[in-house]
Amino acid sequence: MAKKEVSPEMNVKIISAKAPKVSKEGSVTYELGTTLAENVGIYGEEAVNKLFTEQTVIKVQSGLRKCLENGQDPQAWADAYIPGVRSAAIAKDPKVAAREAVNKMSEEERLELIRELQAG
Repeated sequence: MAKKEVSPEMNVKIISAKAPKVSKEGSVTYELGTTLAENVGIYGEEAVNKLFTEQTVIKVQSGLRKCLENGQDPQAWADAYIPGVRSAAIAKDPKVAAREAVNKMSEEERLELIRELQAG
């Protein structure tokens, strides 16, 4: 489906990007509706729904990865997730964070930590 003609009151955004691999950057203007209805009118219901669905899957996959990495319950996170609404950060499991920190320590630092923990 081709884009429909956009009225002057539409939201024209300047979208910029950098391509560091080729040391270039550029900008384009892109017309967006200011409401869901306007975007459906410009691009069609199928395209708008497809984009929403694809982006929601990507966001849920990202949340799932973070939950798995941080010892959190992925289903509880997914049940609370609302697309387009900023959710609380997924906190790291303290044990996971501790393991990561210990793995970055030298052997001497680990031994010192063990002594400190044993001393209370």
